[in-house]
Amino acid sequence: MANLQFEITTLNSEKEKSEWARFVGDRHPVLGLGNIEHRKGFGTKLWSVIFRKDSKIAGVALFEEVTFTFQENSLDVSSFVKNLISAIKFVAGMRNIRLLLCGDKILDGALGFKFNTAFSEGEKTEFLLKSGIAITKTKGVKQQYILLKSGEKRYFQRPWIYVPTEESFSLDISWESFEEYKSALKKKYRKRANSLLNKTDHLTILEPTQEWWKSNMDKLTELYRIASEKYRFHFDHFDLNTVTNHLERENPCWRAYVYMDGEEIAGYFIAARKEEDYYIHLAIQRYRENSTYSVYHRMLVDMVKIGIEHKMNKVKFGRTAPVAKSSLGALPIETSIFLHSKKTWKRDFLNWLFSRTDFEPAELRSPFEE
Repeated sequence: MANLQFEITTLNSEKEKSEWARFVGDRHPVLGLGNIEHRKGFGTKLWSVIFRKDSKIAGVALFEEVTFTFQENSLDVSSFVKNLISAIKFVAGMRNIRLLLCGDKILDGALGFKFNTAFSEGEKTEFLLKSGIAITKTKGVKQQYILLKSGEKRYFQRPWIYVPTEESFSLDISWESFEEYKSALKKKYRKRANSLLNKTDHLTILEPTQEWWKSNMDKLTELYRIASEKYRFHFDHFDLNTVTNHLERENPCWRAYVYMDGEEIAGYFIAARKEEDYYIHLAIQRYRENSTYSVYHRMLVDMVKIGIEHKMNKVKFGRTAPVAKSSLGALPIETSIFLHSKKTWKRDFLNWLFSRTDFEPAELRSPFEE
């Protein structure tokens, strides 16, 4: 195991900022200095960690403190969630808890840290866990829960609590054009894709400018709020201003696409770019338009099309809607959440409880010709 030292920093000194920027680069959607400063400006509690080996920077990580209220459907867990949440509330007293998360609370956890290629997944995991525990002990996070949204189960041993979640979906891009992609589909799936494109042909897809995004922020935020409350798919509100400064940049790490039905916003989705992969951050649509014109399914098709046009290696769709996503060729990837608590009895109880969780395999489609 490599001997890595780490330091918890607020990135206030010019030296640290310069080191961080050189290591991360300027095209990271979560770890970029501009994004960190923007989120701090809104009062977000963030702690930056710099890992060093032989005094040289070898990795960085970003942790965030959030308050999470347990409620029905607030975690991506299986159908037993109602009884589970009731049990946790009653036995563990976890109604409102302060969580320390590695990386952005909405995006894939892997976007919250970066190491050089010399370190294995096991080493990266150990470094992250040690630094996360250090933050809870030294920075006043009173309830020591740490949530990591990535990592393989084999790297997490007691006292860590393993929480299985729904599978995430990812599509490997190997086509030179969208037409080539459609040609690779079986006839019925190709017909469905063309029918969907025709059905939603009246929609105008807008890549918004900064001016348009700012002037329509109230409408975008209200649509987000309604969808968030309806589907309960996040911990708390996401600040849509996060992407504002990236619009109109050449080859940006955040992109937004808005679907217009005449003068009305029918929906929108936001994608984050890390290296040669797109992570679909969120997809919001009005219920009326979605039920009538299948806006969400049109978004999924366009995500594939945009990924191909931008020469991406992967498009990572995230969880939910396994039939729709696998119908486009996306494959499931096992995902997990890992918690840590300083209370032994809570760890034992939650490990026992979550060990009894068993997800039913997602219903999948095979859209490509053999």
